[in-house]
Amino acid sequence: MTVEGNTRRRSHRAASAGLRPLAGLALGLILGACRAPSNLDATETPPDPRATAAALGITIDTEQMTEFRCHAMGETIMGDCSDEDLLRLTAQVLARRERASATADAAEVDPGAGVDLSKAPGIDPDLLAELADEGITVDLGAMADLPCHAMFDIVMGDCSEADVRQVAADLRTQRGDARSGERESEAGFVPGQGLVDPDRSARRPSEALDLKDGARIEMDARPVRWQVGDTTLSGYGYNGMIPGPLLRVQEGDRITVRFRNAIDMPTTIHWHGLRHDNADDGVPGVTQPAVMPGGEHTYTLRFPDPGVFWYHPHVREDIQQDAGLYGVIVVEPADSRYYLPADHEEVLILDDLLLEADDNVAYGRTHANFAIMGRFGNRLLINGEPDYRLTVAPGEVVRFHIANVANVRPFRLAFEDATMRLVGSDLSRYEVETFVDEVLIAPAERYTVDVRFDRPGEHRLVHRSTDRDYVLGAITARGSSQARGEAATQFGFSRYNSAVTRDIAQFATHFDREPDIVLELDVDVPGLVSSTGASAAAAPEPESGTGRPDAEHADDADSDAHADDTEAGLHADAGAAHGRIEFEDDMLAANRQSLGGQDVRWIIRDRDSGAENGQVAYVFRVGDIVKIRIFNDPGSQHPMQHPIHIHGQRFVTIALDGEPLANRVWKDTVLVPIGSTVDLLMEVTNPGAWMVHCHIAEHLESGMMFQFTVVD
Repeated sequence: MTVEGNTRRRSHRAASAGLRPLAGLALGLILGACRAPSNLDATETPPDPRATAAALGITIDTEQMTEFRCHAMGETIMGDCSDEDLLRLTAQVLARRERASATADAAEVDPGAGVDLSKAPGIDPDLLAELADEGITVDLGAMADLPCHAMFDIVMGDCSEADVRQVAADLRTQRGDARSGERESEAGFVPGQGLVDPDRSARRPSEALDLKDGARIEMDARPVRWQVGDTTLSGYGYNGMIPGPLLRVQEGDRITVRFRNAIDMPTTIHWHGLRHDNADDGVPGVTQPAVMPGGEHTYTLRFPDPGVFWYHPHVREDIQQDAGLYGVIVVEPADSRYYLPADHEEVLILDDLLLEADDNVAYGRTHANFAIMGRFGNRLLINGEPDYRLTVAPGEVVRFHIANVANVRPFRLAFEDATMRLVGSDLSRYEVETFVDEVLIAPAERYTVDVRFDRPGEHRLVHRSTDRDYVLGAITARGSSQARGEAATQFGFSRYNSAVTRDIAQFATHFDREPDIVLELDVDVPGLVSSTGASAAAAPEPESGTGRPDAEHADDADSDAHADDTEAGLHADAGAAHGRIEFEDDMLAANRQSLGGQDVRWIIRDRDSGAENGQVAYVFRVGDIVKIRIFNDPGSQHPMQHPIHIHGQRFVTIALDGEPLANRVWKDTVLVPIGSTVDLLMEVTNPGAWMVHCHIAEHLESGMMFQFTVVD
């Protein structure tokens, strides 16, 4: 750095010190104006926010990031700002400046203008200031588990000072390269904004709709006001409800749903997990045209499988599903002995929202933003609310049907100081119902668990992420006597479901053979710059299966004998081994700037042909048994886990990383961890054109999907 540059930095520091008395006075005046503008004397003039900021050396640039609400980055205020916003944020910048100046004085380090040294420990502050002048930010707390790299002018990862210099040099070169077209400027989109009647608040479903065979119901999607704790948001709701109506039907029944679109976007309803008629699957351009605003469509649904299913849009899921368009279907089994007894049943719908300044962070208008990691929320919800509460009697057994409708977040769910038995997932029960401490639930997955609350008092419901525990609510066991009913008596058994084993065993001859299809999960991020100048080393070949597992299970009450063999247990172990990238957004600034289809292209690739996404096309016949191997490439530019969903059919996961699963269940969605290989057997039963895609909403919108055709 030049001598003149160093002098300028010291001058800035001296100027800041000289402004401190003025800053303290200004801070008080600004806060007074923000908090109580009505107290100003009629003869007084409110402080001019732009002049005040300029006098204090704070930059206001409201031409930047106009799609976002007013916010400050360093000492620059940007976004969609009112005068009150400008005064409030000027006060925040002043307060932060004084704290930073005090820290710098104590350490005798010059932080430079708008440079946060805490985000780049061990890096020369002058280098950071120089890069900041070029618009390059260094944040080594972001993606710290990965090698040093940059996305959208943000340097992150495990970086030495030499790495930072190299990546910055590569960014300068990239900026100078000729590029085809400029990155699209997107205005922010907030669902339903300006369309909602102030009195039209979203309702919670008060009770399930118990539907009989042949029932006809009306459903619509409409704008609503969504009360989340103390925050009021604009969103969408089915029949004005968030979540949408809970539908209870019987295995084998049919119902008809007449749907009307009353929101400001085209939409459909996809009935997730149902093996029903292809024409009713709700995929625009594949099974039906999108339903335009004001339009209608009729769905006829059938339910061949007992279990837990859900419904959501298949148009811009990143917006519509996140804004409240989701609901659950519980299909009751025809066999009354299908489940062991429970005292009562509850439905838990897991979700999260990303909020800033008590409002939605705006969505990309024509392309999904947050396209790299997906939109991780900072407000976690159960059944549309931030604090779940339930009261039971001590010793009662509660059956929880759980669905994860979040855009990207997996939930690792635990009931503290209670006993949980894993019963089923997606389309069936497990072969053996086992006792577990927690269940890892990927986006779009469903699980059924029975939980007994023996200890009186509060049992916290917790999401155990890799960095911290999130308390989602509590179940209170209250009363003086322990429940001694049939459910409590039979709860201790680790039940063997022989019907499930027989159903799966008929396909045992396919377990050991070579796969029919090998799929690779990858990503292309053209704007990524690496400190090594290239991606990680070549990925290993996917592992082959090692044979059919032992199908014999002891029919006893030893609850621990099978707990580690469950698919959920394997998921939990795999997820925990891959660090924070699997669970939290460590790169919020770069993630929010990334647009699907422009900056990021997520990929499902057929290994044999090299075809990717929409180019992939398979044809199967009804009755085929298709072995599919899915490999999640750890050497990709940005590895992360993917929940892969197959429409209209069912499959069983038979191996993870070459190790057979000893406890199996029929599924429609499977979580594939980083670097892992998953082997599936898909039973082809349903003719038509069906989708396969990643159920991270932003990855789907970024191209990670294909379709296959089943002929009868």
